[in-house]
Amino acid sequence: MPGPYDPADPEQRAVTKARADTIMGNLDHAALDHLTDRARREPNPHAKVIWIRRSTLPLKDATRGYVACRDECSHCCSIPVMMTLTEAQVIAKETGRALTVPLQFTAEPNDDYTGTPCPFLAGTHCGIYQSRPIACRLQYSVWHDAEPCRLDSIKQVPLLNPMIWNVALLMSLGAKLGQQIADIRDFFPPASPPPRVA
Repeated sequence: MPGPYDPADPEQRAVTKARADTIMGNLDHAALDHLTDRARREPNPHAKVIWIRRSTLPLKDATRGYVACRDECSHCCSIPVMMTLTEAQVIAKETGRALTVPLQFTAEPNDDYTGTPCPFLAGTHCGIYQSRPIACRLQYSVWHDAEPCRLDSIKQVPLLNPMIWNVALLMSLGAKLGQQIADIRDFFPPASPPPRVA
């Protein structure tokens, strides 16, 4: 559908809902169930993170042709990205980047980070793509292009809502670990403050 996204347009809302429904219909539920069950049974918290990452692969496969997300599109790399301490520990180990444990944890996204690039963003590419947070693996815009994702856009982004994985994450990591949440920038602060994106 051509033209800019208008969340008030019922026809456009119907298009994005149909895309999201198609994605969920294309999802390999048997593979998802196997991977999330494996994550749930894994006793090692760091290994749980790896299994939850793997559980997002069926979703990635199901989104092909139905989302705006493309290589070199980094609009969502300058918004809050919440993650658990356990996931941050895995990323630190995989990337060799020093981990900072925040003084406070919060599950509420820090809107002050909107417009602040991810500390791992390299130009328009994710510098840790294979180790990227689970939240990033689940962020998909179901519009035909990235126009509503731009930071200068005041529109609501039509996102796929992957509640299945959010529940799996909490069940797998447990309530205690699930409560140790902060933004990626809190765990990996940049050496110097990056320029804000308008």
